[in-house]
Amino acid sequence: FMSAALLFGDFLIFRFDAEAPQVAGLDIGKLRTTGLIFGFATLACFPLLYVIVHFRQRLYAFFDRRMGSDAALPRLIHAFLGGFDVVKGGRMLTLAWLQSLGVWLSIAGAIWSSLRAFDLGVDFMDSFLMVALLAFGIAVPTPGGAGSFEYLGQLGLQLFGVAPNEAAAAILA
Repeated sequence: FMSAALLFGDFLIFRFDAEAPQVAGLDIGKLRTTGLIFGFATLACFPLLYVIVHFRQRLYAFFDRRMGSDAALPRLIHAFLGGFDVVKGGRMLTLAWLQSLGVWLSIAGAIWSSLRAFDLGVDFMDSFLMVALLAFGIAVPTPGGAGSFEYLGQLGLQLFGVAPNEAAAAILA
């Protein structure tokens, strides 16, 4: 997730075109502002997460005293924070992050390659926005799992000046 947020932030900071056409009533300036706020908030969570994981024994003891160690919430907290053990070691965290970044870059490359096949004039850096939009589209639950991915993909391509029909065809292909 952090790698996808980083790629989206890279697009917003370095590749954003404030003169892009307004698509589906979406104010592009507000999109950028919201994206940057979300990105910085996400980055701010890293130190907080590090502190929580580093001092998790105190957190465990607090919840165990309040609710008992057999209660559902303390067990959930133990399991959740146990998954973040990688944060304690800088080397493993760096390795995990670099691998995640590599995966997301390969996804961006696959999206870019697909869009180049349709000769839509989308740059590789532009595929970073598409990664963020399509990842969000996949995550949004819809009946039958159809609609959100396609809509956000079409919307993203329209931000780059692609005609709505061409954008729909490229996303559905």
